Amino acid sequence: MAEVNNSASGGGNDESAAGGDPIRAYLSQIGRVALLTREGEIELAHRRDLALTPARVLALLSSEGAELLVHELARAREREPEHRWRRMDRAVARIDRCRARMQAREVELTAAVVELRGALEQLPLSFDQWTTLVAGYVALLREGTSADEPRCLELELALGQPRSRWAELFRTIAAGEREARRACGELVVANLRLVVAVARKYSHQSLPLLDLVQEGNLGLMRAAEKYDPCRGFRFSTYAIWWIRQAITRSLADQGRTIRLPVHVVETLHKLARLRREGIATVGREPSVEELAQQLALPLERVRFLLTLGPEPLSLETPIGEDGELSDLLEDESAADPVAGIRDRELASSLRQAMGTLSEREARVLELRFGLEESDEDQTLEVVGREFSLTRERIRQIEAKALQKLRKPSARGALADFL
Repeated sequence: MAEVNNSASGGGNDESAAGGDPIRAYLSQIGRVALLTREGEIELAHRRDLALTPARVLALLSSEGAELLVHELARAREREPEHRWRRMDRAVARIDRCRARMQAREVELTAAVVELRGALEQLPLSFDQWTTLVAGYVALLREGTSADEPRCLELELALGQPRSRWAELFRTIAAGEREARRACGELVVANLRLVVAVARKYSHQSLPLLDLVQEGNLGLMRAAEKYDPCRGFRFSTYAIWWIRQAITRSLADQGRTIRLPVHVVETLHKLARLRREGIATVGREPSVEELAQQLALPLERVRFLLTLGPEPLSLETPIGEDGELSDLLEDESAADPVAGIRDRELASSLRQAMGTLSEREARVLELRFGLEESDEDQTLEVVGREFSLTRERIRQIEAKALQKLRKPSARGALADFL
C-alpha cells in the first residue's frame, strides 16, 4: 500500500510530465505498481478471507468439519456414477492444499471463532434475530453511539450483553473489514493495467477510453471480492470476465444517444454478427427472413430491430471545414422558388386563356373552380344566386366555357401545364 500511495501522490507530476494528457498520466501512474506473482495473489486472497469469513474457513480446517464433509461426499458418491466425481476429487485435493498452507493461521483463527461462538451461545435469540440486532448495533457504532443512546440501551437489553463487550467484538469485526478492504485494494491496484488492455479493445466504440477504464475498474473491484485462489487459476484469468462484463454493460447503457434496453442491444449485436458472417461465407448479407430464422424471432420483430441499428446523427455534425449537417437538409417550411415561378407562369397563362371567354363565363369558372383569392369551390346553387339564374343554367354556362377552353386557339397558352 505504501507503493500505491506514493504512486497516487505523484499523479500531479505524472500529469505535468505527460503534457496534461490524462490518459498518459494515468498509464504512467499505474505503471509504477509492480505486478503480483501467483503467490502474492493467493496471500492477498487469504488475507481477505481470513478477515471476512473466519467461521467458514474454520469449518474447513476443523476435524469436525472435515469429517462432516467426507461423510456427505461418501453418501452422495453412492447415488452418483464414479466418473461424475472426478472433478469433485480434484476440488477436495485443492482444499487440502489450501488447508495445508493455512495451518499457520489455524491457532489464531480458532481462538477468534471460539470467542464468537461463546458469545452466540449466550444469546436467547434466533440466528436471524441476532443478525438483525447486530447489524443495527454495528451501524450505531459506526455513526457514534452517543448519538442514539436509547437505541443502544434497547440493543443491550435484547442482546443480553453490556455495550463494552459488544463494542470490543464489533471493533474486531470492523478491523477485519478494513484489513479485507486493504487486501482487495492491493489486488485491484496491481491489476489496473489489465483493465486498460481490455478497454483498448472497445475504444473504437462510442465511449471514451477513460470512461471504459473506469467501468472496467468497477468490474475489477468486483472480481477482487469474488476471487477464490483454491480453484487453481490466476486472478487475471478470473478478473478479465468481470472487466469485460462491466465494459460491455456500460456500452449498452451509455454508448448510444438514445438508450436501448440491454437485451435489445445484445440482439442487435447478434444481428450484426450474422450479417458479417453472411458476407464472409456467401458473399452477401442475409435476408430479413434468414435472420429471423437464425434468431428464432418473428419477422416483424427483426424488421423493427434493423431500424434501431443506425445511430442518430446530430444536426451540428461537422461537414467539411466550415459546414454542418443541418446545412445539407431541406427546409420544408421555406417556399420552393421553382414552384413559385411555375405558379406565376400558370396564373399568367390562365388569365390569357380566360380572356377568350365572356365576362360572365369567366366569372362562373372563377367561382366554380376557386380561381379567386379565397380559393374555395362554390356550388351551382351559390353561383346561381349571384347571377339570379337556376342551377341548370349555371351548369350550361360552365360547360360552354370549358368547351371554348379546349379549343387549340385558347389551349395554346396552357399546353405546357397539361
